[in-house]
Amino acid sequence: MTRESFEQTRRGMLRTTATLLAMGGIGTVSATQYPAWNSETLYNAGDRVTHDGSVWEATGPSRNAEPSASSAYWKVSNGESGENDGDSGTAGASVFAPYNHMTTNTETSLLDQYQQAGNDAVTAAFVLSDGNGNAAWDGAADMHVGEAGLASEIQAYQDQGGTVIVSFGGAVGTMIAQDTSDIAKIKTEYQDVIDTYGVTHLDFDIESVDQAAVDRRNQALSELQDENAELQVSYTLRCRTTGLTSHGQYVVESAKRHGVDLGFINVMTMNYGWVPPSASTITDSANGTHSDLASIFPNRSAAEIWQMVGLTPMIGVNNVGGTHALADAQDVASFVQNTGVGLVSFWSLDRDNGGCPDGSVSATCSGISQSPYEFSQIYNQVQ
Repeated sequence: MTRESFEQTRRGMLRTTATLLAMGGIGTVSATQYPAWNSETLYNAGDRVTHDGSVWEATGPSRNAEPSASSAYWKVSNGESGENDGDSGTAGASVFAPYNHMTTNTETSLLDQYQQAGNDAVTAAFVLSDGNGNAAWDGAADMHVGEAGLASEIQAYQDQGGTVIVSFGGAVGTMIAQDTSDIAKIKTEYQDVIDTYGVTHLDFDIESVDQAAVDRRNQALSELQDENAELQVSYTLRCRTTGLTSHGQYVVESAKRHGVDLGFINVMTMNYGWVPPSASTITDSANGTHSDLASIFPNRSAAEIWQMVGLTPMIGVNNVGGTHALADAQDVASFVQNTGVGLVSFWSLDRDNGGCPDGSVSATCSGISQSPYEFSQIYNQVQ
């Protein structure tokens, strides 16, 4: 057994145990009797519960995400057990978790956006190093985790059933694993984010080419998953039209070597420069990424690889290369539904409006003519 398969088997057992303990004990559950959904319980893909008179099956990790027809984390189940449920030929539901840069528009909260965009999950960006290896929003010395005043905003969204993914990194600033070589320190800062905001999913937007930092980060994350059985880790990476960059491949291969259980490999399908961020360009990148991941994880099925793939376009006018239009978004959403891509995001919720239809590149509008949250309405279809 490889280290990767050993770690996944062991962590899977730990997650199952943690879930059963949260339900009140370990025991045998029959195929026709399932526990009632509990907002405090961590559920993983394949778990079944009863809620509002129906049996629901989890499509991915969640806590406090109420089962419903619009949820990205649950689907109605026929109540029959079996490990081949995902082999029927029908692609599974995807998670839609658009990026929100937490300091761009402080007048609009996560809950405000949820009420208009309808996103059951959000990727909250970005946590960086303050220069001394301490976790801070945007790396600002006055925005340390736990002191930035964001906990109540995040909690309010979670209280409505929303799932928050906290993203480290981004295009600007220095990541924690670059500012310190102390693995214990890196783990402490990540754990602080988990504990402060009550999250179980960390994303890492890697835009620097620093292999030593990659290896330190993956060592810390592997150890952190040993200590937090429910922790899901995803990477957001640059890509080409043919798939991952060479550095992106290194990040994933390093994670595998260190025993990190990866959830999503989310590729930034934006700002290509030499080609427009059209639907065809994005689907080319998706297909190439799928091929790259299939080479790295040869023991996984094609459907399992698609569930690892994430796509993040920049809606509207990109910094370079052209425009991701509403029609492109519709075509990408259809592609996602047909293939079973696991995660869809976009940059960013603050831009999902037509406040600057003159082709501008702005942090607060898309640069095209559109209705408020029209891209969100399109990409919500993948859930």
